[in-house]
Amino acid sequence: GGKVIVWADGRTSYAGHISATGGFVEVSGKQSLSFTGSVVANTVLLDPTTFSVEAVNPDIDGNGTPGDDITALTDLDDAALDFPGAASIITAGAVNGLLTGVNTLSLAATTSGTFNAAVAGGGNASLSVTAPTVFLNAPITLAGTGVLSGTATTVNVGAAGLVQNGIDVASATVKATVNVAAGTFTEDLVIPATKTLGIELSGAGAGSSIIKGVAMTAAAS
Repeated sequence: GGKVIVWADGRTSYAGHISATGGFVEVSGKQSLSFTGSVVANTVLLDPTTFSVEAVNPDIDGNGTPGDDITALTDLDDAALDFPGAASIITAGAVNGLLTGVNTLSLAATTSGTFNAAVAGGGNASLSVTAPTVFLNAPITLAGTGVLSGTATTVNVGAAGLVQNGIDVASATVKATVNVAAGTFTEDLVIPATKTLGIELSGAGAGSSIIKGVAMTAAAS
């Protein structure tokens, strides 16, 4: 348990190991962060300007040199402190490796977050996406009691994404818009009661965005 925070006013370069099983770890740099170490904790935080989840070629500190990936739950959980100004790239494989047990992984960015590769969690792990705009071009699936949540006011669901993921990462404190790409989406939709200000689903045009075979449910709080 407990809390460990490694932080610098300028650049933080972290290549060590922190063990805080069941606890919280933050590794941040006010200006930039190079993270090549490892962390064992239930919650890990990191934050760039943008983040992108890709299949290959990670570059979490956005310095143009690939190979550095997300390795801890707090690597990208504070958009103001983790990799500020960076365009972080992390891999779906590394994200999946953190989505185990009862972990909560937080991915935060000050501008946008993009999922271009499928994410699949295990155990009862949860994923929190904190960014004003989110692009979902691949599905996110969580197991057990895992919860997908977010703060986005604008979500763009691509043809290979899931509309339900768009609803889940949308803000619960302001009205959010989920833009759905042209295509046919076959899925049941649940709008949680926590989205008290509503979700606006916006298609690509008449007859372009089709959601069929749908049971739309407003879940009770």
